[in-house]
Amino acid sequence: MKRLLPRTGSVIMKRDRAVGGHGNLVITTNEDVHAVGAMETLHVTDTCDLTELVTAAGLAETFAPMGEVVVEEFLPDCRSVYAEVRCPLPPEEPQILNTGSLRTGEDPPVLAGLELPLADVSDDVGKIFTDGALRLARLMQTLGYQGLASIDAVISPDGTVRFNEVNARLGGSTHLDVIATVLLGKNWADGHVLLSRFSVPSPPFTTLVDGLARNGLAWDRAAREGVVIASDDTEASGTVEYVVLAPTWSRCRALEAELHAYLAESVQPAEH
Repeated sequence: MKRLLPRTGSVIMKRDRAVGGHGNLVITTNEDVHAVGAMETLHVTDTCDLTELVTAAGLAETFAPMGEVVVEEFLPDCRSVYAEVRCPLPPEEPQILNTGSLRTGEDPPVLAGLELPLADVSDDVGKIFTDGALRLARLMQTLGYQGLASIDAVISPDGTVRFNEVNARLGGSTHLDVIATVLLGKNWADGHVLLSRFSVPSPPFTTLVDGLARNGLAWDRAAREGVVIASDDTEASGTVEYVVLAPTWSRCRALEAELHAYLAESVQPAEH
């Protein structure tokens, strides 16, 4: 923390085995920083007393019971992006399967879904990102890795790409890409876009499916757009993960807004 904090005024502390921002904590000397990607932001004025800082950060067995804490430089106002790659056996070259951006919730501002494919970046920045992801994938090949991997980066407002994480496993976009491929074909991202969100409060599954059809939101094979339920957890937590597919971002966001309006009317407030 002492080494990294002076560089940008902020560091992020991550539980090594947490996911999606849960357990993350940002420590900053900048009062204006309200971090995205962390459960909490801790504003400090004096970093000389490391013991006091560690105590304030809650670094105890209850904070990281399953593994080490990773401390990273935190860059505010960056965009979190990813590329899912397939690492085959050499000499076959790695292949990018899909790309996208991470979506965050409001409270807490942690991972809440994805949008595919990667959009709103210049061609030059996009090429730097995809070329870098493939270079990392080739490195993984030399280490003997074979399979899928999700390679993460952050893009700063000036277009600088910084790679910060590699997940050598199925990623959060794997099933989304499969759903879109089944419905639209292998090169679905050439003509469609996708929005997803998980842990969304929902009525019971059968009620939800009927409501989507009744409101014209369900997947329409002829129109090649609509809502698909990617996972159903209504019995355990009263939530679902949804996917919205449409030919354009504006149409996709309009369908998502209609879906949220329907859900707001359909979900009963929790009793206390």
